[in-house]
Amino acid sequence: MSLSSVSSNITVQYPYAKRTMQFLMLHSAGPWRLKVYSIQHEDRPQLTVAAALQDELVQAALERATTYLQGISTTDHYGVGFVILHQAREANFLLVDWWTEENTLAQALYMSQFTAPQQFEVVTSPALVGCVWEMQIQSFEKDAWIQYVLTNAQADTESYLTATLDGIF
Repeated sequence: MSLSSVSSNITVQYPYAKRTMQFLMLHSAGPWRLKVYSIQHEDRPQLTVAAALQDELVQAALERATTYLQGISTTDHYGVGFVILHQAREANFLLVDWWTEENTLAQALYMSQFTAPQQFEVVTSPALVGCVWEMQIQSFEKDAWIQYVLTNAQADTESYLTATLDGIF
């Protein structure tokens, strides 16, 4: 297939607008230590870091992530990763990402509807990776993994876990 045969007729229905991304907490569950991030669409209520521990959606997301990660073999991970709870325009998305095989990021993706926000269902089709806002956090996490783990003679997971992203992107 030549590039000239690729359609350039993309109609953008929702132009890019920056969203608030914030680090909420470091979550420990069994052998896992996870950075927890939130992203909010402008029409969704802003989640405060202080309120995150009591927020029902955050707690449901952490329960879903923990349940999933407990099923992973202890030899297939380093016990560190991150969770993204994206309160998007069309639904809530939960990305559970963890580091494996030294330099590989693995992911489980879930979604919940606004009518049942705490009922996260796995997203299996199409094979989604994430949207541009979620990839902002994934890119930051990739850079932190390289800086603190892959380029050190002794991997520094503690520094990796303390490197976090906050801002409007």
